Formats: sequence, C-alpha cells, structure tokens
Amino acid sequence: SLFPRFLLLRQRHDSLVAGYRADVPQRQKLSELVGERVDMYPCSGEINRKVADSAAVLAELGKKYADGEQDHLDGLSVAYDNWRFNVRVSNTEPVMRLNVETKGDKELLAAKTAELLEVIGGEEA
Repeated sequence: SLFPRFLLLRQRHDSLVAGYRADVPQRQKLSELVGERVDMYPCSGEINRKVADSAAVLAELGKKYADGEQDHLDGLSVAYDNWRFNVRVSNTEPVMRLNVETKGDKELLAAKTAELLEVIGGEEA
C-alpha cells in the first residue's frame, strides 16, 4: 500500500515534530514545514455522525469498498493507491467517526468524503 496504517492527526503532528532535524535551514519555520507535509496528504479531519445502526453501516462500507486494502483493527480502514479512510464507532459517544486522507489531491478528498458521508448517512454530531 502507498500509505502506512492510518495515523490520526495528533500522531501525524507528533511524528512531524519528532522528525524536525537540526540541519533544516534555520530560516524555515516549523509551521512552514508542517504546512508542506499537510499539503502532501490533505485530510478531512474527524467527522462525527449519529447513526441508528453502526454495525450495519460498517458492513455496508466493507462491501462497497471491498476492492481496497481493508483492516478491521479499529473500525474499518480501507486504503487505495491515492486515498484512504477510517470509520470507527466511538467508545465514549453514540457516534461514528470518519477520517479521510488523500495523496496531495484536495478535490479527490472532497469527493470521497461526500461519497462516504452519503453511505454513512445519519446526522451531524
């Protein structure tokens, strides 16, 4: 797979900070470096939805995206060559949480996020 396993935004931030090296030109700000990396992998951020039957939604998504590389460790993660998503059920709230990420393609991000939200349904949480 083009992407490693799903990384949550906070993990991405931690790895970027940990990867900041002393040999980076002194005039480039960390925020600029982070911005460059975020542009390489635009993401939806966590989107919460209240749904009536989360197990049915996970099953439907699993069928619809069966052609992708699937992982069921934390909900459902599906990866393709240029985009991926994770949807999971919250342990603390009655919602499903969706994260979508692409490889440098904001238009694809918007399209896939909308597509996934249509399948998930429910209401904003």
